[in-house]
Amino acid sequence: MRSSRGFSLIELMVVLAVAMILATLAIIHVLKARVLASETAAVGAVRTILQAQTSYAATYPELGYAPSLTALGPGSGTPTAAAAGLVDSQLASGSRQGYTFALTASGSGGRNDAFELTAVPQAIGRTGNRGFCGDQTNVIKYSADGSTTCLYPLKQ
Repeated sequence: MRSSRGFSLIELMVVLAVAMILATLAIIHVLKARVLASETAAVGAVRTILQAQTSYAATYPELGYAPSLTALGPGSGTPTAAAAGLVDSQLASGSRQGYTFALTASGSGGRNDAFELTAVPQAIGRTGNRGFCGDQTNVIKYSADGSTTCLYPLKQ
């Protein structure tokens, strides 16, 4: 009669295979959760910038909307039209949590009556899957492919 001490090689290989499958599934879920967290943060940042634009236009009615993200950002000392202090310095730099933000304003006579804000992932699939946009209507839209062409209103 054989002594049954320890595991056979086949039993050990089966246990390792099951452990590797479970680890792979866990990694996939962690990566999806990270992408979702980045997208959620991007939507929050878009919402913050849209609110900041509304405040900027109310504070500086002769200028209308801010011409750039840096104009919404902090300055040194008292807020001015060039540095209104309505968003933090990281968001004013145009990059946050794997997304790149761009703001363009348009108008005539030195007054910006319209603007467009875009937020696109820096690495599609790793930092986000969808792109987000907003404008003076304060409606956040998204693109399913991560581009700056946003067609679908975001359900809130």
